[in-house]
Amino acid sequence: MKKDIIIDFDGVLFHTGEATLSWLEKHYQIEIPRGNYTCGSSLHNLVSKHLPPNSPQIDEYELYELIGKEFLASMECHNNILPLEYSQEVVRILSQDYTLHVATARLTLGRDVVKTMLDNFFPDCISSIHHVWHIEEDGKFYATTKKTFIDRLKNPLFFIDDSPREIEEVFGSVKTILLDPENHHTNMTGMNHRVNTWEQILDITGN
Repeated sequence: MKKDIIIDFDGVLFHTGEATLSWLEKHYQIEIPRGNYTCGSSLHNLVSKHLPPNSPQIDEYELYELIGKEFLASMECHNNILPLEYSQEVVRILSQDYTLHVATARLTLGRDVVKTMLDNFFPDCISSIHHVWHIEEDGKFYATTKKTFIDRLKNPLFFIDDSPREIEEVFGSVKTILLDPENHHTNMTGMNHRVNTWEQILDITGN
């Protein structure tokens, strides 16, 4: 039986950060310095910090629901987003020896966009897609964490993410690879591996 590799979507498979910030800037009529954002940053805090003085306070849940409906669920907003360098080649190789899963913190509102992008850029490589967040009929947000998803798999081997928080949450459940292309997290300890490129991921997995 093949072992499982679990891969994050944003910032690991796809360069989505710039598109996300650009959408926020356009919607809220603000400017966000690019050095202020790394994976795991709170978008609510980021937007609130750059609103003009005396602006009305933005509700956190309303912001994330709005992003889910108008950005994450919009294929048009994702038309110019491309995969990380060498991710396509490496994922294709890994899919021959492992069962690959995508686990993303994106709301299920954007599941069609995620599936379309994976089908377009990583055809026949991904076996399943797990979305952490969903909104129920009562309007409340509910989460099924990446750790919960990983613990349900029979043979999890590696978890690849660019968020130190996400990496820390799965300690003990699976070997971890922190993808850190810009060396934001050089002082982080405890993870199994920290890499800068997809080529290094290929080296670690033994292919």
